Amino acid sequence: MAVSRVMFADSFHRARSILWGRFDQELTFQDGKDLFLMGIDMSQFSEQAFNYLRPNTKTTTQNISGSENEIQQLRLFQDFISRPGSGNSLPLRIFLHPAVSGSELAWSAARVDVWFYQMDLLSKEAASINGGREIPKSLKDIPVLYASIWNFYELDSVIKLDKPLDKRPNLFVNSKGPEGAGINPTSHFGIWMYEVSNDAPKGSGAGEDALYEFPELEKDAQQLIDWLCSNHHDFMRLNDFSEALSLLRWLRANNAELTMIEIDEQNRPAAKPDHVILSKGPCVRNR
Repeated sequence: MAVSRVMFADSFHRARSILWGRFDQELTFQDGKDLFLMGIDMSQFSEQAFNYLRPNTKTTTQNISGSENEIQQLRLFQDFISRPGSGNSLPLRIFLHPAVSGSELAWSAARVDVWFYQMDLLSKEAASINGGREIPKSLKDIPVLYASIWNFYELDSVIKLDKPLDKRPNLFVNSKGPEGAGINPTSHFGIWMYEVSNDAPKGSGAGEDALYEFPELEKDAQQLIDWLCSNHHDFMRLNDFSEALSLLRWLRANNAELTMIEIDEQNRPAAKPDHVILSKGPCVRNR
Protein backbone atom coordinates (compact mmCIF):
# COMPACT_ATOMS: atom_id res chain seq x y z
CA MET A 1 0.00 0.00 0.00
CA ALA A 2 1.27 3.47 -0.89
CA VAL A 3 0.01 6.84 0.31
CA SER A 4 -0.05 10.30 -1.21
CA ARG A 5 0.32 13.51 0.72
CA VAL A 6 -2.65 15.11 2.49
CA MET A 7 -4.83 17.19 0.14
CA PHE A 8 -7.95 19.34 0.32
CA ALA A 9 -10.88 16.87 0.32
CA ASP A 10 -12.90 19.26 -1.85
CA SER A 11 -10.20 19.18 -4.54
CA PHE A 12 -10.14 15.37 -4.49
CA HIS A 13 -13.94 15.09 -4.74
CA ARG A 14 -14.05 17.45 -7.74
CA ALA A 15 -11.27 15.57 -9.52
CA ARG A 16 -13.27 12.37 -9.05
CA SER A 17 -16.37 14.11 -10.41
CA ILE A 18 -14.44 15.26 -13.50
CA LEU A 19 -13.53 11.66 -14.34
CA TRP A 20 -16.67 9.78 -13.38
CA GLY A 21 -19.41 12.42 -13.56
CA ARG A 22 -21.93 12.59 -16.40
CA PHE A 23 -21.68 15.70 -18.54
CA ASP A 24 -22.33 16.86 -22.09
CA GLN A 25 -19.85 15.51 -24.61
CA GLU A 26 -17.85 18.74 -24.82
CA LEU A 27 -17.48 18.83 -21.01
CA THR A 28 -16.59 15.16 -20.57
CA PHE A 29 -12.92 14.60 -19.75
CA GLN A 30 -10.89 13.09 -22.58
CA ASP A 31 -7.18 12.33 -22.45
CA GLY A 32 -5.23 14.59 -24.78
CA LYS A 33 -7.87 17.32 -24.86
CA ASP A 34 -7.99 20.57 -22.90
CA LEU A 35 -10.10 20.75 -19.76
CA PHE A 36 -11.31 24.21 -18.74
CA LEU A 37 -12.39 24.79 -15.15
CA MET A 38 -13.17 28.49 -15.50
CA GLY A 39 -13.19 31.17 -18.18
CA ILE A 40 -14.65 34.55 -19.07
CA ASP A 41 -17.77 34.52 -21.23
CA MET A 42 -16.22 36.37 -24.16
CA SER A 43 -19.48 36.79 -26.10
CA GLN A 44 -21.12 38.62 -23.20
CA PHE A 45 -17.88 40.47 -22.48
CA SER A 46 -17.79 41.86 -26.02
CA GLU A 47 -21.13 43.58 -25.47
CA GLN A 48 -19.95 45.07 -22.15
CA ALA A 49 -16.69 46.29 -23.65
CA PHE A 50 -18.40 47.88 -26.64
CA ASN A 51 -20.87 49.72 -24.44
CA TYR A 52 -18.02 51.15 -22.37
CA LEU A 53 -15.70 51.96 -25.26
CA ARG A 54 -18.37 53.26 -27.65
CA PRO A 55 -17.29 56.92 -27.31
CA ASN A 56 -13.65 56.04 -28.00
CA THR A 57 -13.81 53.40 -30.71
CA LYS A 58 -14.88 52.96 -34.30
CA THR A 59 -15.74 49.30 -33.74
CA THR A 60 -19.30 48.35 -34.61
CA THR A 61 -21.52 45.82 -32.86
CA GLN A 62 -21.23 43.61 -35.91
CA ASN A 63 -17.45 43.54 -35.60
CA ILE A 64 -17.49 42.41 -31.98
CA SER A 65 -20.23 39.82 -32.15
CA GLY A 66 -19.73 36.31 -30.79
CA SER A 67 -18.43 35.21 -34.19
CA GLU A 68 -15.23 37.28 -34.02
CA ASN A 69 -12.00 35.32 -33.86
CA GLU A 70 -9.97 34.77 -30.73
CA ILE A 71 -7.31 37.39 -31.49
CA GLN A 72 -9.93 40.11 -32.00
CA GLN A 73 -11.54 39.20 -28.69
CA LEU A 74 -8.21 39.22 -26.87
CA ARG A 75 -7.34 42.62 -28.34
CA LEU A 76 -10.68 43.98 -27.19
CA PHE A 77 -10.18 42.51 -23.72
CA GLN A 78 -6.69 44.00 -23.49
CA ASP A 79 -7.88 47.47 -24.53
CA PHE A 80 -10.79 47.23 -22.13
CA ILE A 81 -8.81 46.38 -18.97
CA SER A 82 -6.08 48.93 -19.78
CA ARG A 83 -8.48 51.88 -19.48
CA PRO A 84 -8.70 53.31 -15.95
CA GLY A 85 -12.00 52.55 -14.29
CA SER A 86 -13.18 50.02 -16.87
CA GLY A 87 -12.02 46.44 -16.70
CA ASN A 88 -10.97 46.66 -13.07
CA SER A 89 -14.44 47.61 -11.85
CA LEU A 90 -17.04 46.08 -14.17
CA PRO A 91 -18.36 42.57 -13.42
CA LEU A 92 -17.49 40.08 -16.15
CA ARG A 93 -19.58 36.95 -16.60
CA ILE A 94 -17.65 33.70 -16.13
CA PHE A 95 -18.34 30.05 -16.81
CA LEU A 96 -17.33 27.11 -14.61
CA HIS A 97 -17.15 23.40 -15.30
CA PRO A 98 -20.23 21.80 -13.66
CA ALA A 99 -17.99 19.34 -11.80
CA VAL A 100 -16.72 22.18 -9.58
CA SER A 101 -20.06 23.97 -9.19
CA GLY A 102 -21.09 24.46 -5.56
CA SER A 103 -17.56 23.95 -4.23
CA GLU A 104 -14.84 26.02 -2.62
CA LEU A 105 -12.67 24.99 -5.56
CA ALA A 106 -14.96 27.00 -7.87
CA TRP A 107 -14.24 30.17 -5.87
CA SER A 108 -10.51 29.41 -5.81
CA ALA A 109 -10.44 28.84 -9.58
CA ALA A 110 -12.15 32.20 -10.15
CA ARG A 111 -9.95 34.06 -7.65
CA VAL A 112 -6.63 32.67 -8.89
CA ASP A 113 -7.27 34.14 -12.32
CA VAL A 114 -7.45 37.71 -10.94
CA TRP A 115 -5.30 37.63 -7.79
CA PHE A 116 -2.36 39.40 -9.45
CA TYR A 117 -4.45 42.59 -9.52
CA GLN A 118 -4.45 42.57 -5.69
CA MET A 119 -0.90 41.58 -4.84
CA ASP A 120 -0.86 43.24 -1.39
CA LEU A 121 -4.02 41.44 -0.29
CA LEU A 122 -2.76 38.18 -1.79
CA SER A 123 0.41 38.51 0.27
CA LYS A 124 -1.49 39.23 3.50
CA GLU A 125 -3.84 36.28 2.97
CA ALA A 126 -0.87 33.97 2.43
CA ALA A 127 0.69 35.20 5.67
CA SER A 128 -2.56 34.50 7.54
CA ILE A 129 -2.27 30.75 6.90
CA ASN A 130 1.47 30.05 6.66
CA GLY A 131 2.72 31.40 9.98
CA GLY A 132 3.07 35.07 9.07
CA ARG A 133 5.31 34.93 5.99
CA GLU A 134 4.23 37.36 3.29
CA ILE A 135 5.30 37.00 -0.34
CA PRO A 136 9.08 37.61 -0.49
CA LYS A 137 9.92 41.01 -1.94
CA SER A 138 11.92 39.46 -4.79
CA LEU A 139 8.76 37.64 -5.93
CA LYS A 140 6.31 40.42 -5.17
CA ASP A 141 8.35 42.81 -7.33
CA ILE A 142 8.06 40.61 -10.43
CA PRO A 143 6.20 42.83 -12.95
CA VAL A 144 3.45 40.29 -13.73
CA LEU A 145 1.06 43.06 -14.82
CA TYR A 146 3.46 43.99 -17.62
CA ALA A 147 1.65 41.26 -19.56
CA SER A 148 -1.92 42.24 -20.32
CA ILE A 149 -3.27 38.70 -20.56
CA TRP A 150 -2.32 35.43 -18.89
CA ASN A 151 -3.56 31.87 -18.68
CA PHE A 152 -2.71 29.20 -16.14
CA TYR A 153 -2.17 25.70 -17.48
CA GLU A 154 -1.36 22.29 -16.07
CA LEU A 155 2.23 21.14 -16.46
CA ASP A 156 3.28 17.72 -17.71
CA SER A 157 3.80 15.35 -14.80
CA VAL A 158 4.79 11.81 -13.88
CA ILE A 159 3.77 9.62 -10.93
CA LYS A 160 6.61 8.22 -8.84
CA LEU A 161 6.68 5.63 -6.07
CA ASP A 162 9.23 6.22 -3.36
CA LYS A 163 10.16 3.23 -1.19
CA PRO A 164 12.22 4.39 1.79
CA LEU A 165 13.63 1.67 4.05
CA ASP A 166 11.34 0.61 6.92
CA LYS A 167 8.71 3.16 5.90
CA ARG A 168 5.48 3.01 3.92
CA PRO A 169 5.84 3.75 0.18
CA ASN A 170 4.84 7.23 -0.91
CA LEU A 171 3.12 8.30 -4.13
CA PHE A 172 4.43 11.51 -5.69
CA VAL A 173 3.18 13.55 -8.62
CA ASN A 174 6.19 15.40 -10.03
CA SER A 175 5.72 18.13 -12.64
CA LYS A 176 8.20 19.52 -15.12
CA GLY A 177 8.05 23.19 -15.97
CA PRO A 178 9.41 25.23 -18.88
CA GLU A 179 13.14 24.85 -19.51
CA GLY A 180 15.13 27.15 -17.27
CA ALA A 181 12.19 27.92 -14.96
CA GLY A 182 13.61 25.99 -11.99
CA ILE A 183 10.17 24.75 -11.00
CA ASN A 184 9.32 23.05 -7.72
CA PRO A 185 8.28 19.52 -8.85
CA THR A 186 5.30 19.55 -6.45
CA SER A 187 3.90 22.69 -8.11
CA HIS A 188 1.69 21.64 -11.00
CA PHE A 189 0.77 24.87 -12.79
CA GLY A 190 2.57 27.03 -15.31
CA ILE A 191 1.56 30.34 -16.83
CA TRP A 192 1.37 31.79 -20.33
CA MET A 193 1.78 35.58 -20.43
CA TYR A 194 1.20 37.52 -23.61
CA GLU A 195 -0.04 40.66 -25.30
CA VAL A 196 -1.87 41.44 -28.52
CA SER A 197 0.11 44.03 -30.47
CA ASN A 198 0.90 45.05 -34.04
CA ASP A 199 4.57 45.42 -33.05
CA ALA A 200 6.69 43.25 -30.76
CA PRO A 201 6.53 44.65 -27.18
CA LYS A 202 9.75 45.01 -25.22
CA GLY A 203 10.80 41.72 -23.66
CA SER A 204 8.54 39.57 -25.83
CA GLY A 205 9.54 36.57 -27.87
CA ALA A 206 8.55 35.66 -31.39
CA GLY A 207 4.98 36.61 -32.23
CA GLU A 208 2.31 35.00 -34.35
CA ASP A 209 -0.95 36.60 -35.55
CA ALA A 210 -0.21 39.71 -33.43
CA LEU A 211 0.07 37.56 -30.27
CA TYR A 212 3.39 37.99 -28.41
CA GLU A 213 4.50 35.84 -25.49
CA PHE A 214 6.90 36.87 -22.68
CA PRO A 215 9.09 33.79 -22.04
CA GLU A 216 11.48 35.42 -19.55
CA LEU A 217 8.64 36.98 -17.58
CA GLU A 218 6.93 33.57 -17.51
CA LYS A 219 10.04 32.01 -15.96
CA ASP A 220 10.12 34.69 -13.27
CA ALA A 221 6.38 34.40 -12.63
CA GLN A 222 6.77 30.63 -12.27
CA GLN A 223 8.77 31.21 -9.08
CA LEU A 224 5.85 33.24 -7.68
CA ILE A 225 3.34 30.52 -8.62
CA ASP A 226 5.52 27.84 -7.00
CA TRP A 227 5.60 29.84 -3.77
CA LEU A 228 1.84 30.46 -3.81
CA CYS A 229 1.08 26.77 -4.41
CA SER A 230 2.59 26.10 -0.98
CA ASN A 231 1.46 29.23 0.85
CA HIS A 232 -1.98 30.41 -0.30
CA HIS A 233 -5.18 28.38 0.01
CA ASP A 234 -6.60 29.21 -3.44
CA PHE A 235 -3.45 28.12 -5.26
CA MET A 236 -3.11 25.13 -2.92
CA ARG A 237 -6.65 23.98 -3.77
CA LEU A 238 -5.97 24.18 -7.50
CA ASN A 239 -2.64 22.42 -7.04
CA ASP A 240 -4.31 19.65 -5.01
CA PHE A 241 -6.98 19.27 -7.70
CA SER A 242 -4.29 18.76 -10.33
CA GLU A 243 -2.46 16.22 -8.19
CA ALA A 244 -5.66 14.33 -7.34
CA LEU A 245 -6.67 14.28 -11.01
CA SER A 246 -3.28 12.83 -11.99
CA LEU A 247 -3.53 10.08 -9.36
CA LEU A 248 -7.12 9.22 -10.22
CA ARG A 249 -6.36 9.07 -13.95
CA TRP A 250 -3.50 6.69 -13.19
CA LEU A 251 -5.76 4.49 -11.05
CA ARG A 252 -8.49 4.48 -13.69
CA ALA A 253 -6.03 3.60 -16.47
CA ASN A 254 -4.93 0.60 -14.39
CA ASN A 255 -8.52 -0.48 -13.69
CA ALA A 256 -8.08 0.03 -9.96
CA GLU A 257 -11.23 -0.01 -7.85
CA LEU A 258 -11.79 3.24 -5.94
CA THR A 259 -13.26 3.05 -2.44
CA MET A 260 -13.98 6.28 -0.59
CA ILE A 261 -14.66 6.54 3.13
CA GLU A 262 -16.40 9.72 4.24
CA ILE A 263 -15.24 10.69 7.72
CA ASP A 264 -17.29 13.89 7.81
CA GLU A 265 -20.58 14.69 6.13
CA GLN A 266 -20.31 16.73 2.96
CA ASN A 267 -20.83 20.42 3.53
CA ARG A 268 -23.77 22.24 2.03
CA PRO A 269 -23.00 23.35 -1.56
CA ALA A 270 -21.46 26.81 -1.72
CA ALA A 271 -23.01 29.55 -3.83
CA LYS A 272 -21.73 29.49 -7.39
CA PRO A 273 -19.74 32.55 -8.54
CA ASP A 274 -21.04 33.77 -11.89
CA HIS A 275 -19.11 37.03 -12.34
CA VAL A 276 -15.65 38.32 -11.55
CA ILE A 277 -14.43 41.87 -10.91
CA LEU A 278 -10.71 42.20 -11.57
CA SER A 279 -10.12 44.58 -8.66
CA LYS A 280 -12.19 42.57 -6.17
CA GLY A 281 -12.54 38.96 -7.27
CA PRO A 282 -15.50 36.64 -7.96
CA CYS A 283 -19.05 37.39 -6.92
CA VAL A 284 -22.65 36.16 -7.28
CA ARG A 285 -24.96 38.45 -9.25
CA ASN A 286 -27.55 36.13 -10.79
CA ARG A 287 -29.78 34.40 -8.26
